[in-house]
Amino acid sequence: MKNHSIKLTALTVAMLSSFHASAALYRIVEVTPPSSLTYGTDYKSSFGTAIEPADGSEDCFDSGTACYDGSDYAYILSGETRYQKTMAGQPVDGSSFKEEVPFGLYNYKDDVYLSSESDFSDYCSDELGYSTCDSWATVFWNERNRELTGTTVTAYPFMQSSGISDDTTTEMSSSLSLSMTTSSLFNSVVTGSTDSESYGFRLSFSNTDRRDSVIPNPSTSSTTTYPKVRAFKTKTYSSTDYTVGSVSTDFNTSDNNYTSKAAIWETGAAPTELPWKNSTNTSGDDYLAEGSIRDFVVNGSTIYAVGYNSYLNNRYYMTATVFTAPLSTYTSATWSQYLVKNAEVTSGDSNYSNTRLTGINDNLVAIGESKLDNDHASGGAYSNKLFVIPDVSTVSSGEVTGATYFSDGTGNIGFTGAGGHANAINNKNEIVGQIDTETSREVKGKPRRKRGFIYPYYDGSNDYDRAIFSNAAWILDDLTNGGTYSSANNAYRILSANDINDAGVIAATAIKCPGGYSATTNDSSCSGTEKTVAVQLIPIAGATSSDISARGYETTSVERKGGSFGFLGLAGLFGFLMYRRKK
Repeated sequence: MKNHSIKLTALTVAMLSSFHASAALYRIVEVTPPSSLTYGTDYKSSFGTAIEPADGSEDCFDSGTACYDGSDYAYILSGETRYQKTMAGQPVDGSSFKEEVPFGLYNYKDDVYLSSESDFSDYCSDELGYSTCDSWATVFWNERNRELTGTTVTAYPFMQSSGISDDTTTEMSSSLSLSMTTSSLFNSVVTGSTDSESYGFRLSFSNTDRRDSVIPNPSTSSTTTYPKVRAFKTKTYSSTDYTVGSVSTDFNTSDNNYTSKAAIWETGAAPTELPWKNSTNTSGDDYLAEGSIRDFVVNGSTIYAVGYNSYLNNRYYMTATVFTAPLSTYTSATWSQYLVKNAEVTSGDSNYSNTRLTGINDNLVAIGESKLDNDHASGGAYSNKLFVIPDVSTVSSGEVTGATYFSDGTGNIGFTGAGGHANAINNKNEIVGQIDTETSREVKGKPRRKRGFIYPYYDGSNDYDRAIFSNAAWILDDLTNGGTYSSANNAYRILSANDINDAGVIAATAIKCPGGYSATTNDSSCSGTEKTVAVQLIPIAGATSSDISARGYETTSVERKGGSFGFLGLAGLFGFLMYRRKK
């Protein structure tokens, strides 16, 4: 492959911006925690976690659809707060309550939950490679130590109050039987009137077992007592609510160690536990078996669930897995389990320390992530590589086929060694998440800048709204520049896109500069103090691809060498430039 060099000059950006008076594709609306609930007075960041589902016929890009009138939202956002600022583009959690295993890696028998600052430093050195691991570890350990020894809750949930009509007291959907207290953390979204579906998760904790003890919406009727249960997604089919997640069992109570199994259940019923891949043992060597379902759909009469499972090979490698079974007999059926070709972790010869599937839609398109291990750096980073599968029902030799990594050129997003998170996909094949936007080395260097993206994926048959995006993937900052809301939008840069509904509304996390950034460029400065806030990205009715104006850069050039277009902003920019030339 030839070595190309692409330069984007300030003049190029100016010329591009002069083609038309742009109006952007999205309006950014900040969502703050409601004042009616207690969150603590000193949280330093808030995050947009999930967005209320939409009816499949609703489209906020349609000029006849009103998704925000300046005071009332058509779709409600749920979020969460932290007591710390973000670090390396991520919330600071001592031990993430969204993971069965800290960092998706530490499933050791004797060290499941990080118990010292040196544990964090070792993880950073081994799996991230930063030269700043000492300071990185101190920040994370301080939060973990607060969880282990203090009585202060370190994260609070919230749901924006505007637009909620069925349960304004708890600010949760009454149909999901949820309550809101300061000792609980919920991130489920209200059930839409025409689409009974809950995104996110629910868990509870106490002062002595914060964020480690997890209890989902259903099931006090189980004969088994689970010390930990995680609920990631609830959907309704034929008037029955199904929830997927994981259930955990004590392995060693003195060390607070747990094994987990992927699970699915109906509301009020005991969970159906899915076995580990090729094993019935809870541990091998120094590692525990783990499993989890993160999302699912019912297609015809079959459940397709996605997540990860432990694969038997002494270390119990956690590998991306598709689980399938007939819906009518899922509680008694022998579930089929398929690994993902090119994302397998079945031995020490794999390039990855762990892989997972994170989402699936009604078209059976799935998204996932593969974490490079410390023997297989790519582009100077132990990246969390993103991939997409066009159809999880396509199986050959016992594996799901067709997985393509973004860094291999899929959608012209990413570059060799690009990392990030694939967070959500809607039924229009629009994928949102977070991705690196610079190519500097992380190994022996510092964390790269990350930003939220949208990728309108083409599955071979459905275009949906791809033309609005000029059939290209984009850094979301490039889609909020220009037009009526340009000045207000310029106070934000989108750090991560975390959920998207079928109407196109995105739940996101942004960096905010009060008063606005010094310019509309991506690398403009902030004269005030930046903070992390939850936002909705609301499509502007009637917007088209001709309204896109990439933000560009203040520096004289942005250069990257490699065999494909560089980071996402460049891919989007040049895709747009080619589109303009064809018109």
